[in-house]
Amino acid sequence: ANTGLEDPMIPDRIVIPSVGIDAKVVIADYNSTNIDGETFGQWQAPNEDAAGWQPDSALLGQIGNTVINGHHNEFGEAFGKLIDVKVGDKVYVYSQGKKYSFIIANRMILLERFVDTKTRLQNARWLSKTDDMRLTLVTCWPKFSNTHRLIVVARPLDSEE
Repeated sequence: ANTGLEDPMIPDRIVIPSVGIDAKVVIADYNSTNIDGETFGQWQAPNEDAAGWQPDSALLGQIGNTVINGHHNEFGEAFGKLIDVKVGDKVYVYSQGKKYSFIIANRMILLERFVDTKTRLQNARWLSKTDDMRLTLVTCWPKFSNTHRLIVVARPLDSEE
């Protein structure tokens, strides 16, 4: 097997300096829930002080959508400050010491509870595969009711180490 550094990698750490996020990343667990007779699969944020990479999403350095989720209100609140990020902030994701740099391009708060299936599926589109290289970060919002989903989309930043 080729173990060159060119191999795409599983994220193991995420840093967003502007809001003080520095969290380990683990592989997220999957569970499915039944809503109105339809089964929705969902990746769960890890129940530890870590963010979760969704293993059906792209590896770092690969074309596609790399999706990382995290809790904002429990288990160490890995993504507790994600709400404070702004478009233009830098995000660094590491794998085995190699750094991948991104810049936040889009930040959305989407109503997730009490919405119809169509809206949920539209929300979920942000987490699905893409043919560009991007990083998508997800957490629930607000802190106590979790009725919404905060989704932050970042694109690769080439020009900076």
